Amino acid sequence: MARANLEAIHRRFIDAIGSRKIASLGNEPNFVWKRGDLYLHRKGATPAWKDDLGRPLPRLIPLNMVETIMLVFGPH
Repeated sequence: MARANLEAIHRRFIDAIGSRKIASLGNEPNFVWKRGDLYLHRKGATPAWKDDLGRPLPRLIPLNMVETIMLVFGPH
């Protein structure tokens, strides 16, 4: 639900300024992911995944509420 709300806010903002989305990145620090037969829950952590072709996926890591956000890629 939180992700859907955030996407709706972003969509409305983009529409309001008359722009268009060219990319979408997100960070889900308090969710559960399923990887194969395993379920992973990491509160406050950012997983680094690869796509189905083995390429590292981009992730956002917020340092805190003041500092810059880092854009990183999963393991090589």
